[in-house]
Amino acid sequence: MNTDRKIRMEINTSISGDNTIISAPTTRGHIEIDHMEIMPTGGANTVIVKLAGASSAANATPMEQFQYAFDDNQAWVYDRTTNNTLECLEVTALIINLSASTLVTGFVIARIVGE
Repeated sequence: MNTDRKIRMEINTSISGDNTIISAPTTRGHIEIDHMEIMPTGGANTVIVKLAGASSAANATPMEQFQYAFDDNQAWVYDRTTNNTLECLEVTALIINLSASTLVTGFVIARIVGE
């Protein structure tokens, strides 16, 4: 019987490029985001944050639609109660790709489904 495994991960990164927030499920299943809050606070004028379902997919579909430009100290909150869902592809990690080296903090609450 498959059950969803709930997880909460802190986001605290300042490295440009791909940053793994939740590792990929090992054999099967996918990550579904229930709630996410992020905020760049590192002093960069603008940073582009991309959410990706795998490191190699950071700039490719289907996750390229989740690309956001933030000014310093501009928060973003996602909650699953909205019409859009954030899900990673099966057996892929949740990646945050930063366009510049700037501190980004927050947290994510997610479920591993079908593991």
